[in-house]
Amino acid sequence: MLSAVTLVGVIGEYVASGDTQLLLANGGWTASALAAVIGVTAATRRSARPDRAGWALLLCGCVAWLVGKLLWNAYSATSFPPSPNPADICWLAFAVAGAAGVHRLCRGASRSLGISLLEVAPLIAAVSALLVALLTNDLRTSRLSGAGQVTSIAYPIFYVSAALVMSQAVIAGALDLRRNHGMVAMLGGLVLTAIGFILWSPQLLTGTYKVGANAVDALWSVSMILIGVGAWASGPAIARAEAEPVSRRRDGALPALTFVILAGVQIALNAGEGGAALALSVGLSIVGVTLIAHAAVLRRHQAELFAQLLARERELRDVNSLLRQQSRTDALTGLANRLRLREDFADLAARAKRYGQGYCLVLIDLDHFKDYNDDHGHQAGDLVLAQIADRLNETMRESDRAYRYGGEELLLILRDQGLDAGRALAERHRARAQRAALPHSLNTPHGVVTLSAGVAAAQPGETPEQVLRRADEALYEAKALGRNRIAVADPAMAPSHPAASALSDTSEQAPSPAG
Repeated sequence: MLSAVTLVGVIGEYVASGDTQLLLANGGWTASALAAVIGVTAATRRSARPDRAGWALLLCGCVAWLVGKLLWNAYSATSFPPSPNPADICWLAFAVAGAAGVHRLCRGASRSLGISLLEVAPLIAAVSALLVALLTNDLRTSRLSGAGQVTSIAYPIFYVSAALVMSQAVIAGALDLRRNHGMVAMLGGLVLTAIGFILWSPQLLTGTYKVGANAVDALWSVSMILIGVGAWASGPAIARAEAEPVSRRRDGALPALTFVILAGVQIALNAGEGGAALALSVGLSIVGVTLIAHAAVLRRHQAELFAQLLARERELRDVNSLLRQQSRTDALTGLANRLRLREDFADLAARAKRYGQGYCLVLIDLDHFKDYNDDHGHQAGDLVLAQIADRLNETMRESDRAYRYGGEELLLILRDQGLDAGRALAERHRARAQRAALPHSLNTPHGVVTLSAGVAAAQPGETPEQVLRRADEALYEAKALGRNRIAVADPAMAPSHPAASALSDTSEQAPSPAG
């Protein structure tokens, strides 16, 4: 609807005359400004949290533009105050907010806005100097006050600066525009706005601007419609993957293009004069081309160094991951160690508290294993312990984990399992160890390596440390009853209040009877 009103206003101002012409122009401009505000508001509301700040800045800019247009409408009905006036301030604010908003949307770039401004500062200075040079004659003949002349020149400088900041952020590869046609339309609208003000500035200085007499009026209307419709249809502001390497390949594009344009304009201006001025322009152009080539070589070398840095970072992450795994693994058995157990106990407690997730602990001890070490030697004892650990790992579920808790003590955590499952698993391991028939003459009356186990299931409000303590008490009971058996902790013996001790405290309690 607003686009249709804008279209009527744009066409009408070029065919009508007198007060009707101004009325249609104001109506079209106001409708297009409202369209921009509505479109950017919709984009802001549906945007993801990381993008919201960028869209909010763009929205502030569009609101400033609309306020400036409403002030213009008011001036049209009364009289236009000298520049700078509130409408000028609003339209200049649009340039600043628009550039900051687009830069914020390009969050794939690791640069801050300040760094981006420093990168394009030489280009802004060069283009500003060119604009002032091109407007020198208009400044000499202008009847505006000094402040009015400054405001007229500020328009193209502000908008060209904003366009350079936006272009540098996008060209550097921080924003993926390949399938985001709405974003492309919005950015195109911002660039058209800058072009409109560049064309408007000479007319302001010379006092020749007239509504409906040039293309500037249509540019402003079309640019605002593009911003509104583009923002409305825009998809998420997706940052390119590996935006940093991309930016290092493309950072030089905008400076090179800007320099080529400036050099071409300078040579064209001096071509008619010939002689020293033309020679100086050609010489400066050669120097500039050389600097651009040198910068390209440096960027290529920088990209190679950055790729090497990424490779080293990946290697470092892999090494850190391996070290982390090794620091939580028992070297002899390959089972998890006490450090991993402490971390898993914290996770068990958190899940039990939040989700009511149950679990069962099985504490295993090899019978008379100290005697086995004394009789067969510690190397043979280590081999037996490793074999028992391998058999445990073969039958564990992915959600469960086995730990080397002490010298010959092994601990199993069975998630989402109760006493029956824990008892059954412990019995399977006990029977399997006995069937392996590893000779152990001092383990009477069996004559082979056997194991005993205590089983305890978590009760509501009970901490893992408390469950472990009950499993240890059950293990005492199994050994007291003759070993090579499984004992189950009585759930009724679970404490009704949280334990004050941590896992580190359990490591200091009295050990189970030797072997």
